[in-house]
Amino acid sequence: MKKNQSTIDYNIRDKINELSKDSIHGSSFLTRKAINIVRLYLNETKPSKIEIKTLMNIVKLIVQAQPTMALLINFSNRLLLFLDKIQETNFSDEEKQQTILNFLESFNQSIETGEKCISQNAVDCLKSISPLATFSSSRTIQQTLQLLHKKNNSLLVYCAESRPKNEGILLAKSLARKNIDVSVMTDATLFSIIKKVNAIIIGADAITEKGVINKIGSYPLVKLATQQKIPVYCLCHSYKLIPPNFNLGNEPKKPATDILKKEQENITVINYYFDSTPLQYFTGFITDKGFFQPKELMKKIQNQDIYSSIKNK
Repeated sequence: MKKNQSTIDYNIRDKINELSKDSIHGSSFLTRKAINIVRLYLNETKPSKIEIKTLMNIVKLIVQAQPTMALLINFSNRLLLFLDKIQETNFSDEEKQQTILNFLESFNQSIETGEKCISQNAVDCLKSISPLATFSSSRTIQQTLQLLHKKNNSLLVYCAESRPKNEGILLAKSLARKNIDVSVMTDATLFSIIKKVNAIIIGADAITEKGVINKIGSYPLVKLATQQKIPVYCLCHSYKLIPPNFNLGNEPKKPATDILKKEQENITVINYYFDSTPLQYFTGFITDKGFFQPKELMKKIQNQDIYSSIKNK
């Protein structure tokens, strides 16, 4: 984060640093954080002092903070394109500020609308299925299960704890507060009792040609479910599709302290948060644009493009 730091307020940089360290929340939550960081800069800077170049640098640092989160990448991509256009206008300083704020509000609203569409489409597909199992946590999964419960009050949900951060437990608690019957268990237990499950639903941090990027452990779970002929659905916003020419790069190892509180000689901790599951292992993809078979979703991915300003070299 060294490049261009001199023009970015410490408060903004602290917020970006906080964003980079968030390993609990899903991409919708993180993208809203990113939107609020941009909004903070606009609201705390006098219109005459707002610099498009500085704002673009902030956006690029946001991408670097969470480089595997497709929703955040797409938000940044669209905002950078929008800022390019703003520079070409004859707007006053006040008009530029308000126009960018309007963009942020519109994008945030599109996330909200998309999530509601996903949940409704999922209910139409899953309303008669129970028990359902899920892995990790996401706002979309939570909202979908709450809506499903309204249609089927005998719904039973199996939640794996989702090591090493245990966000699955947070999901289980939030569902329980809505009077949904939840069984929470270790990740290994879900593998062992998978035959009791009638379907699995998971979210996605990103979807590429190579597969669905989600919490570590998703790949073996989905593959096992497929072998057992248990339907597996991925619930995802269309903004989470990553174009073929964008390289997400390799995920760096995460803190050893997630697993081992104190270092010990001769012990090496291997800790990652994400894995990738090939598209063909999924029964289907439930999105804000409707239901897609794996081959159909692949075509949508291949038809996308991304601007060079945030291509990951």
